[in-house]
Amino acid sequence: MTTVLFLQAAYGVAGFLFNLVSQIRAARGQGHLTPTPPKSGMMVMSIVVLVTLSYFVSPIVYVIGWIALVVFLGRGGVATHARALAAGGPMDRYASRGAAITAMVLNIFGVAMGVLGLVVVLAGAL
Repeated sequence: MTTVLFLQAAYGVAGFLFNLVSQIRAARGQGHLTPTPPKSGMMVMSIVVLVTLSYFVSPIVYVIGWIALVVFLGRGGVATHARALAAGGPMDRYASRGAAITAMVLNIFGVAMGVLGLVVVLAGAL
């Protein structure tokens, strides 16, 4: 489980840094990397790290938190970027196609790690 927790936290940190870069770009007049408001993205990634760390205090909070995050990230972070990328979707709100792909891949990884963590914890509870 330690490896899963590390990878979940690493996802949160990577997502936070991605959004921080987006915020810095915007402050310099270069525009955001993705349509996601960077401050909102940084807040969500901070929640990812806090929910991950909650495992050590309350596994039930961890499970409930990651269930909510998997739904939220799957519907938002993955689906939104996937729709934009599908069939040459609108890229006008992205810094580049690479930024859209990076955002989608980061969130796919996060959802996968969330599901993996839930499976490991819930399988151990049976």
